[in-house]
Amino acid sequence: MMMLKIFMKIIQVVLWALLLVLLAVLFIPFRYKIRGVSKEEKSVSVDIHWLFGLLALRGIYRHGSGFEGLIRILGIPFKVDEESLTKFGSDKRKDKKGKDTKEKNKKRKDRGTVFSVEALEYLFSSIRKVLGHVLPRSVEGYGIVGFDDPYYTGLMSAVIETMRGMGFHHMNIQYAFDREVYEGEIYMEGKLVIIYMVYIAIRLLLHKSSRNMLLGTRRKSYGI
Repeated sequence: MMMLKIFMKIIQVVLWALLLVLLAVLFIPFRYKIRGVSKEEKSVSVDIHWLFGLLALRGIYRHGSGFEGLIRILGIPFKVDEESLTKFGSDKRKDKKGKDTKEKNKKRKDRGTVFSVEALEYLFSSIRKVLGHVLPRSVEGYGIVGFDDPYYTGLMSAVIETMRGMGFHHMNIQYAFDREVYEGEIYMEGKLVIIYMVYIAIRLLLHKSSRNMLLGTRRKSYGI
């Protein structure tokens, strides 16, 4: 009897610990830093960390050599590179090929998809909220940008200048309308709170029109 009580106490402690970890993951923000360089070497480095690095992802993608990085979970490192990602992707594709998809296709045809203006407006509104949440709080950069078509260079300048108007003043970008060139460096910082993403997802699922569109359910016809 004593052993049973001790075992139940241990289970309770473990469950409370898991609950606290879940709440921490939901409410404590993940912070990210992104740095892009286009000079002699073209690369993009990413640093995502949570709670003093208890969970972290640090990696860099180099043009021509692929991605390599390190994931840390409670301080334990796991190496990630282009080879392991490719192998994981190929294994997933093999698993999918081995499954019978006829029944899935039949169900998909039976369900169909319900599109409505209301659902699309609500979906785009939710996407705007998500983008507003995950967009970087700080952007710094310098360099020169130009596309082979001046039209796209103009579009790029409009986007960058709009960002400058949103408070990202530390960007010294020049535009080349007469040639194609991408040289410079950009640095971004931001954060992501998981509970906000969960909140947006729940709102979408509770909204009837959006739920029908996302899940592919079709209203039943009663001959009216």
